[in-house]
Amino acid sequence: MTCHAEFNQNLIQKLWTQNGTRYRMVLTKPSGHTFSNLASICSSFQVVAGALVTVAGVPRAKRGDIWKLLARQYNINNKGLNTQAEERPPDMPGYKELLRGLTPHQHAILIDLGRTFPQHDYFKMQLGAGQLALFNILKAYSLFDTEVGYCQGLGFVAGILLMHIGEEESFELLCHLMYDLGLRKIYKPNMAGLQVSMYQLARLMKDRYSSLYDHLEDLEVTPVLYAAPWFITLFSSQFSVGFVSRVFDFLFMEGYSAVFKIALSLLSTHEDEILSSDSFESVTETLKKTLPEMSADKMETVFEKANSLDLATDLYTYEIEYDVMEDDSTVCKMEQAYAKLLEQNTALSEKVNTQAQKLHNQEIMIDALQQSHTKLSKRVRDMELERAKHLTMIDTLKEFVPQHMLQQFTSTFSSCGSSATHNGSITHQSVG
Repeated sequence: MTCHAEFNQNLIQKLWTQNGTRYRMVLTKPSGHTFSNLASICSSFQVVAGALVTVAGVPRAKRGDIWKLLARQYNINNKGLNTQAEERPPDMPGYKELLRGLTPHQHAILIDLGRTFPQHDYFKMQLGAGQLALFNILKAYSLFDTEVGYCQGLGFVAGILLMHIGEEESFELLCHLMYDLGLRKIYKPNMAGLQVSMYQLARLMKDRYSSLYDHLEDLEVTPVLYAAPWFITLFSSQFSVGFVSRVFDFLFMEGYSAVFKIALSLLSTHEDEILSSDSFESVTETLKKTLPEMSADKMETVFEKANSLDLATDLYTYEIEYDVMEDDSTVCKMEQAYAKLLEQNTALSEKVNTQAQKLHNQEIMIDALQQSHTKLSKRVRDMELERAKHLTMIDTLKEFVPQHMLQQFTSTFSSCGSSATHNGSITHQSVG
């Protein structure tokens, strides 16, 4: 702890030496001390750093050092208390070793390089130093965090870091933002964290700026349409680098809640312009163009308002509220699915009953046919028995008839048959 305190004191002393005139008023007002005795207030790092970050902004030349310092101090102050933090993957290799690996996201990263700060001198040259450094960071992170992998918004976040600090240090700060400050949840493939954040922002607007909320709702302009890019890129895809750098100052100081504070302050500071936009097209134009092109005075107003907001309790409440709604929605979906299954089951039961009735009718028909077949079979057997009896009787009668009479009878019968055949032939010819 002593090491960190000495590091903090040395850095603040250096900042004061280089920027004393700029920060003398800023640093004395919130602390109530003169700056002649710096050591007397160095123990209260949050007061000094808070003044640097939220009121005057961090000097660009030392911004990277301040961000590293804030990241370190944030983890010290919130050790064991940060509910937003996620545990990093165990036994992961270092940055340089990650760069030796192969990522399945390489093609997507390369395609997006030219779309990330295309007008900025450091990144506009194709496969120049800026783009190569950006590629390395995004590649390394996709291998470090395989669940998130790569998301287009990460390029803007990493790009802002690279503008102020070295490549490997930018990677470390990116991991700090994602894991320690809790930004990782909004980049996961299911985007559940982003959905929660959009709900929280909507509820903040409804409770604090109801007329603004109602106006946007009437025009069917939801936070997803305009605020999702703010959260995913931390405002860097639409706003100036100067503004976004101040956002990062605030973010490293306060954590993920800073994004909500800035978003809410942006909307409330431009409330008149938004309320005067009376159509979907005009209000989206205001949100996407007027806000990013705000004046320097309005920018200061945004950060002053953001610094005065306390959203911790509300954000926690709205997150619980969203979870409950999701649970209710899940139960409702399950009930609907159950009702649908019952309906399908009823339809299937009717089909089964219909088929069963048809089968029963067919069984009755088969039974009737079997009975008829049995009767016919019995009749055939009876007739065969009767024929056998007749044949036996004929044989018996033959024994009582003299032989010459049988021969005569046979001869007569044969001649009658021949005559009948001849007559039939003649008749057939006559008819012909």
